[in-house]
Amino acid sequence: MNKQLLLILFLTLTCASSASASIAYVSASGTLCNQTTASAGVACTLAGSTTAGNDVVVGLSWKTTTRSINNIVGSASKSYSFVYAQGCNGSGTCSAIAICVKCAALTTVTPTFTGTTLYTLSVAEYSGVAWVGFTSPLATGTSTAPAVTMTTGDANDWIVTEFSALATGGIPTSNTGNLRQANRTGTTSSNVAGALCDNTVASAGSVKCQVTITSVAWDGIGVELRTTAPKTYIWPDCDSTHPCIVHEKDTVSFGPAGDALTTPLYITVPPVSAGNVINMTISMPDSSGTPALTLTTPTDDKSNTWAAGATVDDTSNHIITSSYHVCNPATGTSKISMNWTGGAYSGTVITQIRYDEMSGLASSGPTTCSDGGHAASGLQGALQPGSFTTTVNGDEILTTAVGTSTSIQNSAWAGMMQPDDVDTIVFENTFQQYAMMAFVQGTAGATNPTLSANAQDPNNTGGLTFNIISDAFKPSSGTGTQPSIIQVVLDAVWFSTTGSLAWNPLPSEGNAIVFSTSNPITGYPLTGLNSNLGETYTAIANSSATTDPQIYSTCLGSAAVQRDRVWNFPSPTTSTHIELYTIAGAKTSGGSTGCVGATANNKTQTQGATTNTNVVGDPVFTPTINSGAYSVVISTSYVGTGPPSGLCISGGVTPPSCTGQSAGVVFNSLWAAGMSDTSGYSAGDPYVLYYTNSTSSKSLDYLMANGIGGTVLDGAAIEIEGQSGAAPVKCFMALLGAGLC
Repeated sequence: MNKQLLLILFLTLTCASSASASIAYVSASGTLCNQTTASAGVACTLAGSTTAGNDVVVGLSWKTTTRSINNIVGSASKSYSFVYAQGCNGSGTCSAIAICVKCAALTTVTPTFTGTTLYTLSVAEYSGVAWVGFTSPLATGTSTAPAVTMTTGDANDWIVTEFSALATGGIPTSNTGNLRQANRTGTTSSNVAGALCDNTVASAGSVKCQVTITSVAWDGIGVELRTTAPKTYIWPDCDSTHPCIVHEKDTVSFGPAGDALTTPLYITVPPVSAGNVINMTISMPDSSGTPALTLTTPTDDKSNTWAAGATVDDTSNHIITSSYHVCNPATGTSKISMNWTGGAYSGTVITQIRYDEMSGLASSGPTTCSDGGHAASGLQGALQPGSFTTTVNGDEILTTAVGTSTSIQNSAWAGMMQPDDVDTIVFENTFQQYAMMAFVQGTAGATNPTLSANAQDPNNTGGLTFNIISDAFKPSSGTGTQPSIIQVVLDAVWFSTTGSLAWNPLPSEGNAIVFSTSNPITGYPLTGLNSNLGETYTAIANSSATTDPQIYSTCLGSAAVQRDRVWNFPSPTTSTHIELYTIAGAKTSGGSTGCVGATANNKTQTQGATTNTNVVGDPVFTPTINSGAYSVVISTSYVGTGPPSGLCISGGVTPPSCTGQSAGVVFNSLWAAGMSDTSGYSAGDPYVLYYTNSTSSKSLDYLMANGIGGTVLDGAAIEIEGQSGAAPVKCFMALLGAGLC
């Protein structure tokens, strides 16, 4: 067999991001634990140990509808089960489904509620699950036949459902599908009956689970287990003929946190590559708030012409969400200004920003790329922008759902938001109820993308409200630029408050992950950072627990696309901001730390005792570089008084003077004149990244805005090495002309 044929065979195997699996129920561990005395949760011992790597589904039925789920943990380290669907009916019972994805071997499962309740807990184990699919809305009724019907996306997909009913209806018995476990906590209406049912269908289509009871009030919820991991079209899971998201930046915040926020608000992104299209979705206080604000068209450092997309205004909660795009941005566009009229704003209404850079789209003129869109407001459940019709096959459709109600920050479990079977979650934040998804539409026509908010805490007062917005962009095969070196695919920043959810879904498109916070371990610990998939996160060396920033990383080797990763860390004792980077094209050898090159911490400099002064060399960093390949360097500093407003330019304000050495660095922090170091926009401290294939040192220098001065800064940095000698990180079959990917 010749070398080219061997290469084709290898690449055929490694390009199979859409590979199919065969799902099977594993009966040995199937268990139901019946809590007949009101409890906040006790350990349920399984009939047999589960097999490491399988998905473990936990079905819960409980009686006291004012209780919420705090957490569900297994006996093994990092074995978290996260809520994918839940709800309560109006007659006194609740249902939930939680899943431990690719779980460690378990012998027990323990739920914790916010208070005592009677409950049943069912455990069902499944092998061969490739992807967790969409979730069903809560089904309710008063009848003898509780049922949930779902429409699956692939052949041989499964649905798993949990039913709850007043116990006077008896113990549920089998009707349609496979009744795996069923019981009740007692016989009176003060008790609950629960049942877990699953079913599958040979071809994609409608499938139902149904049980039989004596006629009483009931509720049920369901989740899809998929045999196929669909292509995401998020780098590096792309090809040369379809649209591809090559970079996304998301800012998730809960407001100015007392700052007098003034216009403009600046966001800096990696310089736009030739021929790519950019889109930005902005949520801001609207003109019905106090003070009244009116968002105006963005501007940027290359004088691009921005076109408006869809928009929606939740006038009840005073949040407007609007999108803007540039079909033919100037190469190198990097600094964008969000502008409004109406003066300063200092409330607690959230402001969120989503930014996408995409290849493979029409980009020959200012408005040639847009193919319509729609927007709407709605309550938790099936979040939809409203139907709109595209005109070109293969559109890239972006959808964003932004929580707008005052009840979004919930200290109990807010739950996962899941897309429909054609969309892929790009990033999600459960604390802020903020999720972004995307898909490449095969055939043009009517579409109404659905993001399922079916796992949100049913005890949110008045329910959760959302703005939902979709925009479609026309494809152009081969247009634009895909990455050829190591690439930061996602840069997301959010504000985590004391007592907030200490977990978050983490779709990962690349093969390295970095978490960074400028705040130190004391009061802001990320110690114990881990995920449900069990990868190891390692902190860079730390010399001072009270001033050194924290940077954690993991190298995933050849592993790549994984939407159902969820990370967990201790809840901070003081509010903190966190920046997340997912990275494609990192070095694949050496285990969880094999892609990490040089690191630095405890690099201190002093800000001059003058407002609007500069800081030089925080830190000065020398990368090692992996055999000539490019690396990405990620850095942050703990700033005594800020915030920074960008990188220094030569000359600067003294003391000290800027040297200009920060050229080529991307300044990730948001900032606006008037913001303080306590900003809820995570702008108090600098976050930066840059790409390099040089071992020459670089000084990271910051221009400080509105600072009091005279305070010490403490810088840290990490280098993630690229894959040595590798061609661009994409499917190589197109390069060979084989046409298989």
